[in-house]
Amino acid sequence: MEKNMMIGRNIAKLRKQKKMTLRQLAAATGVTQGYLSKLEAGNKIKKPSYEKLNAIAKFFNVDVSYFAAGEDELNKMSQEEKELVFSRNLTLDTIRKADIIDSEGNKITEDEREFMLNALKSYRESKAKFLDELEED
Repeated sequence: MEKNMMIGRNIAKLRKQKKMTLRQLAAATGVTQGYLSKLEAGNKIKKPSYEKLNAIAKFFNVDVSYFAAGEDELNKMSQEEKELVFSRNLTLDTIRKADIIDSEGNKITEDEREFMLNALKSYRESKAKFLDELEED
């Protein structure tokens, strides 16, 4: 159930950042208020619906992989890093627009941007496997 707690915590965090009630989020996403409440509780739904998670992610303009990110992992990221890593439209252009510098203060190269795109895609795939495993529990 720890996976479900993580998902619920992340949904609640996004909702509270937007200063929304469960009722408002339900109206915006088409996911019932009762289902959202159970998701946020983290232990009331054994197998969360990927379609419903995706509807919530779409509303918050994040990739569904955001819900599979641990609290420690999220706390280590700046807001800009979160926006980049969990962008719904992850492309090389998105990475180009981000003001990314290396440890020596230099802007990263085009090759490094391409590497970063591939690394982020791999990261999302690993998170997708995490969410897929929910269906098998």
